[in-house]
Amino acid sequence: MSNEYLSDTPLIAEPIQQAEPIETESVETTSYSGYSLGTYRITHYCGCANCNGSWAGSPTASGAYPVAGRTVAMADLPFGTEVEINGQIYTVEDRGVPSGCVDIYVDNHSEALNSGMYYAEVRVVG
Repeated sequence: MSNEYLSDTPLIAEPIQQAEPIETESVETTSYSGYSLGTYRITHYCGCANCNGSWAGSPTASGAYPVAGRTVAMADLPFGTEVEINGQIYTVEDRGVPSGCVDIYVDNHSEALNSGMYYAEVRVVG
């Protein structure tokens, strides 16, 4: 067997360095600076036993009580991180969802059901 195809180049490449987020100016008033995390599955939950089981009525995993229009459950970011979804700013205050999902807190169970599941870009506000 010939060694003509072998080289001194290692077979394992060096790790790829992640680029710093690029901030861009936008003419839309609902767009915030920061960077995109990509497209996430968006669901909705409320404080009832159907959505929370034995934790119904309890504070979130961060210790804060959930507030509609503010609280989201997310596995990928530290508590207190602000994210933008469809022009609305939320704060990561809860867990209980897999990576790649965001669960938005709403006022009641019918609103959680009616809001459905969809996919949307999630941006970290920065």
